Amino acid sequence: MAAPDTWTEMAYISIAAKGYKDLDFSTVTSSIDIDEGDKEFDSIPNMRGGRLIVDKAQEPTMVTFEMYPTSVHSNAYEKYGDGVSDYFHGRNFTNIDTCTVADWTESTDAIANALNTTTYLHNGTSLSLGKDGSTSTGISYLKTITSASIANHTLRLDVYVADATTLTALDVSSDSTCYIRLGSGSDLTDDYDQFDFADRLAVGWNHLEFDLASSDSEGSSAANFAAITKLGIYFTTDATGTTFASGKVIMDKWRSRDETEPFDVVVSSRRRELYRVAMLWTDDVIATGTVGASPSNTIIATSGLTSDEEIGKLFRLTSGTAIGNVYLITDNAATTITCAGGTMEDDGVLADDTYEIVNTGRGAVPSGENGIRWYGKEGRLVSCKKSFTDGVLKYTIKFKFNTFNKSGTGEMVEDSTDETAVMSDLGVYY
Repeated sequence: MAAPDTWTEMAYISIAAKGYKDLDFSTVTSSIDIDEGDKEFDSIPNMRGGRLIVDKAQEPTMVTFEMYPTSVHSNAYEKYGDGVSDYFHGRNFTNIDTCTVADWTESTDAIANALNTTTYLHNGTSLSLGKDGSTSTGISYLKTITSASIANHTLRLDVYVADATTLTALDVSSDSTCYIRLGSGSDLTDDYDQFDFADRLAVGWNHLEFDLASSDSEGSSAANFAAITKLGIYFTTDATGTTFASGKVIMDKWRSRDETEPFDVVVSSRRRELYRVAMLWTDDVIATGTVGASPSNTIIATSGLTSDEEIGKLFRLTSGTAIGNVYLITDNAATTITCAGGTMEDDGVLADDTYEIVNTGRGAVPSGENGIRWYGKEGRLVSCKKSFTDGVLKYTIKFKFNTFNKSGTGEMVEDSTDETAVMSDLGVYY
């Protein structure tokens, strides 16, 4: 299709703290201002009446959003766009295992876990995993911890896959071939809850989040989340003889966060995190459709999709009681879409409601579609001011970006496509 005369109304915004997943804040944002730093100069008069130019370094860039949140909770695992405060100020996690000590017990075919001080996201270390045996397709790493109360929490874990060869070695043919278990009994074959993640693995860092209220399977009885004492992570390979070296798979920092309402955030913060902010304007609507009969909490009937291609994109209702609600897609098959959380039915999503699947600010724009994007890296949140003017609560959020890093590499980029080429996904920010 031809490019529009102007880009109006819709913008897709992704904000990611370094080492964390992107969140989309489009639904609470009404305006954006990108004040790119000036490239000023001075002039010095000379004795002939001329002028000598003295260049000044380009000033930092300030990006300002006006947002209208309805909560302090970003609802990162459910529908997007309710609030921003917890993401910017108060991600207060309970550390379950920081991956700073190599004290996990490996299964028969697994290589002993080892500290990795080269590839990590948190605390300067991670744990390298690997497989060198050929008696089984599966490997596991288990750990006993001091009893942890994580009821009503979401769990975060970062898993790194080094390259395409390693990803091919892992069996990702179904969700349940790679998973974690949390247990409260004597071992992880009895009282446990299992959470699958094979379908979420890609090359590079994978930020995994698990809603502990929605496990994929259980042992003979469910885990007691008020007293978790056992952790386990499990990988399956394509064949018994398939191996991969230590460090080809890495895990980093098991942590959880209490999602219990009322949800409070301490906004007095010493955090100085780095952020990537991406804003995309595009005419690409990935798919449209109608909700099928009797939708469950997270499964929406549809048709004509390619399995797993919509993961990470946004599902937005365009009619019905829940019109305007946006949900993160965590899985899809040819005839189903699975969205994060468990709120869709409660939000009033009904059969025959219409929807569209749309992009995120960091997402790819395919060949045949138009798009333009601005993004900045290594920025800092410098201001979050609240006001109640004309009867509406408004947050004014400011991010500041250095023009260059210390090596002289630019930190801000604009890209676009005119239908003739793909504009690539920005990937995870780490």
